[in-house]
Amino acid sequence: MINYLKNTETGLTQIDEPVSGCWIRVQDPNQSEILEITGLGIPQDFITPALDIDERPRTEREDNVQY
Repeated sequence: MINYLKNTETGLTQIDEPVSGCWIRVQDPNQSEILEITGLGIPQDFITPALDIDERPRTEREDNVQY
């Protein structure tokens, strides 16, 4: 499921299509939804690790930059 949310004066509002500066909420995406998200320019490497049931939250450092 994909939801697009935009911050407004009254709070977050659900919108029908992505716009610049919106939040994208993805829950249990199927293959077509993954393709939709990657079509927006989000690297697939940002999506697939989150789908791994053995994945654990963590931070990583690379060249002294913390992510």
